[in-house]
Order: sequence, then C-alpha cells, then structure tokens
Amino acid sequence: MTGARKQIRAIRTCWHLVRHPLARHQAPLSKAQDRPPGMGEGCSRRVFLMASGILLLAAAVRVGFWASRKPYWFADSSMYLEASLVLEPPWDRPLGYPAFISLAASVTDSLDSVVLAQHLLALLSAAMLFRIARRRLGMSPPASLLLLVAVALSPRSVLYAQYILSETVFSFLVIAFLVVISAGGPPTVRRVALAGTLLAATASVRLVGLSLVPLGVAWVLLRKARTRLFVAYLLTFGLPLVSYCGLYQAKHGEFSLASFDGWSLFGLVSRFFDCGALRESPTKSILCKHPRIYAEGRSGDFFMWSGDSPAWDLANKVGGPVRANAELRSVSWQTIAAFPGAYLAAVAEEIAQFAGNLDSPPGSERFYWF
Repeated sequence: MTGARKQIRAIRTCWHLVRHPLARHQAPLSKAQDRPPGMGEGCSRRVFLMASGILLLAAAVRVGFWASRKPYWFADSSMYLEASLVLEPPWDRPLGYPAFISLAASVTDSLDSVVLAQHLLALLSAAMLFRIARRRLGMSPPASLLLLVAVALSPRSVLYAQYILSETVFSFLVIAFLVVISAGGPPTVRRVALAGTLLAATASVRLVGLSLVPLGVAWVLLRKARTRLFVAYLLTFGLPLVSYCGLYQAKHGEFSLASFDGWSLFGLVSRFFDCGALRESPTKSILCKHPRIYAEGRSGDFFMWSGDSPAWDLANKVGGPVRANAELRSVSWQTIAAFPGAYLAAVAEEIAQFAGNLDSPPGSERFYWF
C-alpha cells in the first residue's frame, strides 16, 4: 500500500510540473518542508519514459517516411555522390560527407541505407538536445519534452534527413561536440580527445565547423586544464585536418581544406560589384569584359556555378577553379573596401532571407537557401 501511495504522489508531482512549468525554477525548497513528495526519482523515471515514447513515435514516423520514398535529391547531391565514388577531395568542399555516404551505402549497396542512417542520427541529435536541456540548462520536464517533440518530429528535420545533403550529419556532430564539452566535471584526456575528434569531423563535413574551435579552446582553458590536456585537444582536431590539407594539396596543389571562400564571397558581392572599384589587373580585364552583366540582377548562384559567369571565364583562363579562388577573393575584398555599407546590407539581406525561408516547400531552391 505504501508503494502505491508513493506512485500516486510521484504522478501528482509530474502533473504539477506539467501544469506549472515555472515551479522548477522557484527558490529551492527545504528537505523537510515544502518539497512536493515524489519530486525526485519517481518523476525523473516518468519523464524518461515519456521521452522514450516520443523517440519511439518519431522513429516509427521516420521509418515509415523512409520506406515510402526514395532518397531526395538536390543539385549538391550529385557533387557529394561523385566524390563518394572516388573518395578524392573535391575542390570546393571537404570530403567528410562523401566519406559518410560511401560508408553508409556499403551496408546495402544503395543510398537507402544512407538516408536511414541520417534519420538515426537525427533521432540521436534530438535525444542529446533533450539531455542538454534537462541536465545542463535545467529546463522543466514539460519544456524539455516539448523541445524533444519539436526536434524529433519536426517535418523539416524529417525532410532534411531524406535528402542526400550534409545538414543532418553536420548537426549531429555539432550537438555531440556540445554534449561533450557541457558535461559536468573537469576535462579529462578522454573527453578532450573526443571533443577534438568530433571537432575535426565537424569541420571535415562543413568548413563552418571551424567556428567551434575557439569554443573548445575556451572550454579547456577556463577549466584550468593541464597542459597535456590542451595539447591533446590540439592534436586530436589538428592532426586530422592538417593531414587532409596535405591530401588536398596533392590533388589540387594548394594546402587547404577547400578552395571556395573566394567564390562564395564573389557571389555575395556580385549584387553591388563595380568594375571601377578594382585595381588594373588581368583579372579585372576578364571579369569586366561585359560589365553590364552585374546590373542585370542575377543571383549569386549564377556567378558561382553558371558556365556563362565571368568567374568561370576567369577559371578557364587561369587554370581551374582552385587558382581562380584567390583572384576572386582579392577582387571581392577590393569591392567590399569600396562599398562597406553595401556589403553590410547584403549580409543583412541574406540573414533576413534565411529567416524568411524556414517555411519554404521542400524541393524548392528557397527550401535549401543558406
């Protein structure tokens, strides 16, 4: 009878937290006085069971979606697939995601296993975010469960996992890195090495993952870790990336992870590009052969990918897109220096476009706008 009463008290406590989610954030209660009975282990067990049920439901939805559809395709999917077949560094992006495709596709010798693996990673990402919300951010059970539902059953997440695109894998690696560095306790050699390895893997999928390097360094230094831990962190993320740069140099002649920063920057500044702002050079004569093309309102994608773009005319004349990258970077910075206000406006416009395209229909260019 006593056990049944404890169970009833635990259920009442969980229901109390559902009805009053801010109760968790109120001042701590004394052990003997106002703490609701059953607030500890019993409620935690029920929250765990509810989270498990949500994940099982999300798994069922994703498996049904995966079984009823072929892998979704986008323009970048072809580039990833070609790189996965030869496993050589592409000129414009790292090899991490093509390597993932090659590994996952080897299970069934088809892309179906790639998509299924991405759905699994999406579920693991949702579970890790739930863990961070509960243990590190101190969110109440209702709020953390609502977050789990929003992530695990998000239509956009389900759709992205069905695409042959790097978003799902990259998100999983970023969240895993955050879980490692946000765990309680001082850094250990194992945790530091795992964090460095995850960081290297993240950057090998998308170069923007390098933006996490300062966060990892701050985590090690602020915890006053010993020198050997800091060295372990640097080695575990630095050695793989340096080794890949050597592989990239052997293939493309440049010590780098990729050679696309100049191209992407040129695509951005193309909307306010002015040949009069450039220094006289052979590059200017090629890019400005038809200056009116920059006033026609073409998208940045045209200047980065179209064979009719002046940038590709430059690439054909200087020996390929890798060599053209440095030239495009130079003229882009000259343009930014001449029109800093236009550059800031262009960045703000892109951010606004991204925020406004979250409800775009799947398969459209706006759906994958970034």
